[in-house]
Amino acid sequence: MDLKCEIICVGTELLLGDIVNTNSHFITKSLAEIGIDVYYHTVVGDNFERLTLAIENSFNRGMNLIITSGGLGPTDDDITKECTSEYFNRKLVSHEESLKNIEKFVKSSRENLTEANLKQSYVPEESIVMKNSKGTAPGIIIENEDKIIINLPGPPSELYEMFNDSVKPYLGKKSGYKYYSEFLRLYGVNEGDINGILSDLFNRSDQTLAPYVKEDDLVLRITTKCKDDDEGRRLISELKDEIYKRVGQFIYAEGESNIEELLCSELKKRNFRISFGESLTGGMLSSRFVNLSGASEFFGESFVTYSNESKMKNLFVKYETLEKFGAVSSNTAREMALGVLNNTGCHVSISTTGVAGPSESEGKKPGLVYIAVCVLGEVYVKELNIIGDRMRIRERTTFDALVFAYDILKNMEL
Repeated sequence: MDLKCEIICVGTELLLGDIVNTNSHFITKSLAEIGIDVYYHTVVGDNFERLTLAIENSFNRGMNLIITSGGLGPTDDDITKECTSEYFNRKLVSHEESLKNIEKFVKSSRENLTEANLKQSYVPEESIVMKNSKGTAPGIIIENEDKIIINLPGPPSELYEMFNDSVKPYLGKKSGYKYYSEFLRLYGVNEGDINGILSDLFNRSDQTLAPYVKEDDLVLRITTKCKDDDEGRRLISELKDEIYKRVGQFIYAEGESNIEELLCSELKKRNFRISFGESLTGGMLSSRFVNLSGASEFFGESFVTYSNESKMKNLFVKYETLEKFGAVSSNTAREMALGVLNNTGCHVSISTTGVAGPSESEGKKPGLVYIAVCVLGEVYVKELNIIGDRMRIRERTTFDALVFAYDILKNMEL
């Protein structure tokens, strides 16, 4: 069955901006994994007439699958299943298993069962009912000839589990297809340049090529509809090869892993530990790295050496180096990286020094940055000139430093 989907999220709080609509993103991404196209996202307040109109509009413009989130609660403004059942002319009937689940949930919460709770046990007749293991509102699937409406609860924790356990298997059988995607991560080139270089590849009918900026790198997503992963890999191989021919020099990694995960993977392969000596970034390197679960296995220490005195005391930077070349120099970055390695006994170190701005320092303009990476005593230094405000310069330096270290390790023999 060729399914064309619209997602309708119900809740006045969404329209007011009181909560962020994460459900649409989750549902869309999950549907792509089973080969179902989402054509529209709609948000409707808690209003019966407007929700009915949204359903009518969706089917009138050719959709045959509507997935709603929200509006299944116990209060009077929770009207989603009432609206859906009326649209398909189905009566609401009590569902015994849902009632038992509600009674059990209310009892475990040490609350009293109310008429409002009982309302949630009613579902449209001849519908498929999905158990809610994390709440009281059951999910509902209504099929009517060639049209399907799926009602899901609004709380993300309830919706995610119900979608994965019940909706995805149901729709997977209906679709018979899935989407297969591969991701190419680029650095050192902007989105506008990539759009120009790859312009003729964006309008293919057999595969979809989509660029998007994520953190400080650019991601190219290649997607195709297929029966399985092996077919997907085969279908996109030609397009992927062409991309490498044109912009391969900017591709530093493949996959969805972020730069911290990629660097951590390279450290793990070699059983290496890493430490940092930070001036310009002021702890941002170590902060990003320790966000990773299990980072303590690879992370040694971090020194924030903002002053010259601290650089000399903790990282053994020579007074003569600071006097002759200044704190913002390749020489100082080199000695900082060596000092970290000597001070910690780690295998890899990264140092950062530069001018964050907004004013000049040592006669050097904001944005001038030096990054040094030391691996087993061998030092690599990189100079950058970054445009932006103080925070942008520090964030970009942090990302650059991680990519620089990853690239060095990736190209080393094991």
